[in-house]
Amino acid sequence: MSKSAADRFQRILDSDRQGRADFDKEFSTIDLAGKRVLITGGASGIGAAAARMFATHGAHVIIADRDAQAGEALAAETKQHFVQVDVTSGTSQVAMFAAALKMLPSPELDIIVTSAGVGGSTAWKVQPSSVDELLQNTHNLSPPTTKCLDVGLIGCMNTIHLGSKYAMGLDKPEHDDKAIIMLGSLAGYTGFPDLLEYTTAKWAVRGAFRCFRASLLGLGVRTNLLAPSFVETPMTAHLIEPLKSRGVKIVEMEMVLKAMLRMAADTNMSGKSRCPGHNSLTDVIRTGRAIAVTGDGIIDICDDAHGLDAGQVMYDTRKAGITGPLASATLKQP
Repeated sequence: MSKSAADRFQRILDSDRQGRADFDKEFSTIDLAGKRVLITGGASGIGAAAARMFATHGAHVIIADRDAQAGEALAAETKQHFVQVDVTSGTSQVAMFAAALKMLPSPELDIIVTSAGVGGSTAWKVQPSSVDELLQNTHNLSPPTTKCLDVGLIGCMNTIHLGSKYAMGLDKPEHDDKAIIMLGSLAGYTGFPDLLEYTTAKWAVRGAFRCFRASLLGLGVRTNLLAPSFVETPMTAHLIEPLKSRGVKIVEMEMVLKAMLRMAADTNMSGKSRCPGHNSLTDVIRTGRAIAVTGDGIIDICDDAHGLDAGQVMYDTRKAGITGPLASATLKQP
């Protein structure tokens, strides 16, 4: 490696190291008044909790969800706006943005939160069957649903693509602070063998995050990933007691919101958002952070070069039993 290449590599490592977000220090500069926020999956679970949080801080919130009854009820409760959307449909998402922009005080979004998601189908777990079933029912057999991927991955990608292209005012030479918060999961850093589709979706969301954080940086958008462990929501309600019986610490919604609030309000989460024409490596400090929320607290996973793509932090937390026990990749589990 040449000296110039080695020096550049070291600067990148130093930038990533300095960019690590410290959630042990209290963050008090919260100014979301007037911010224009769109939340997909905003009618229930983490999305609904986020809608209430942003509304409490004086933001203008668009609650986007397929469930019109729940969405309209939450909009009435929070005195915000509801837009019905099927995030698996690109056409529906285009209509969502068009309707949302007309509802806001001015047609532009400052913050997008992609929290739409569904649980994965257990049908993806392999249950061996006779070859006769295949041969005798060839025209009636089909693979399991991909709804989890369609909602949680494709829907997420389309929301960010359409939102950043048309709805955040990024075509202007200068614009206010902009943030995208992608809702991932620790399943995207570990995995659940019995939930293949869900695990795959969250690993893929992580991959989309690593692309968006780089591509949107040049447009001055702070793109961060929120990766909680198990949180009690309508989607996970049936899992909570079995998990507790195994000693798993359930994440408090308050902790998830604390991390999300920091992502939304702390403009230093990405240092100086780099706008076109700025090329200094110091401008990329603190951008694109992946933040885990566990039963033991909030952790910057260090999903970057200095953090070995989250490898060291995940190893340390699993060794300590914080994010679950280690499982061998090559040995059958007892």
